[in-house]
Amino acid sequence: MHSDSFEGRALGEYSSFTDETDLTARYMIIGGITCGTAFVPELFSILTRYQERMPYRGRLQWKNITRHNFTIFQDLIDEFFYLNGEHLVDFHALVVDMWNFDHMTHNEGDKEVSFDKMLFQSLLAIHKRYPGCTKIRCFHGNRDSPYSIGALRGMLNAKVYTLRYRQVYLPYAHVKNLEVKRSLPMQLADLLIGALGAHWNVRKGYVPGCPKDMVAQHFKRESPVGSLLEGSPRSMKHFVIWPFQGRGPAGLGD
Repeated sequence: MHSDSFEGRALGEYSSFTDETDLTARYMIIGGITCGTAFVPELFSILTRYQERMPYRGRLQWKNITRHNFTIFQDLIDEFFYLNGEHLVDFHALVVDMWNFDHMTHNEGDKEVSFDKMLFQSLLAIHKRYPGCTKIRCFHGNRDSPYSIGALRGMLNAKVYTLRYRQVYLPYAHVKNLEVKRSLPMQLADLLIGALGAHWNVRKGYVPGCPKDMVAQHFKRESPVGSLLEGSPRSMKHFVIWPFQGRGPAGLGD
C-alpha cells in the first residue's frame, strides 16, 4: 500500500477517517484509520458485513457496545488487525493529557483553538507517514465548534508546500467534517480510539468484565505493541500511538 519515495513508484492517494474521544476526560485521543483511497470501497464492503450482524443493523461505534453485541465488536477488532497486519488499514492515535494542557497561556483560554492545534498535529503526521503520497483526503467526525475545519487544509498545505518536478505539491485535497453515524470507516475509527481511550482513562463506575471492558481488553491482546500506555516503537509505522509532548510523533522525527 505504501510508497516510500517519488522516484520509481506509482504515487499514492490516501483517505483518513478520524474522530476524538470525550474532551471532558483527562486523556483525549485524536485519531483513527488511514488507507489507500482505492481500498475504501473494499473497506466499506467489509464493514457492511459486520453491520449486518448487528441487531437492527446498529452502528459500529464504541458507545453502541452492549452485552448483546460485544462479540461482534471483538470480531471486528480481529478483522481490523488482519487488515493492519497486511498494511491495508493503518491506525494512528495522538494522546493529549488535558490536565497538563495550558489553554490560558497558549490559546487565550479557548479550548477550541487548543483542539484545532492538536487536530492539525494529528493530520500533519499523516503526510509524514506517507512521504510518497500525492493526495490525502481527511475526514473528521462532526463536532460543535465556531471554527471551520476547512481552514486547516490551507494551514496543512502551507506547512508541507514544496516544488517537485517543477510542480506545486499540495497533498491535502480535502479536510472536512463527516457525520460518524453516516460513515462506516468513521465508526471503525471511533471504535478503535474508544478502545484505546478506555486504557488511558479510568472511568468512575467502569466495571471490569463489562462489555466495553471485554472489547477494550481484546483490543489490547490483539494489538502489536507491548503497552497501550506508551508511545509505539519508532519502527512501527502502521500502528502508531503518540503521547503528545510538543514534539513530532514517534518514528517521524521532531
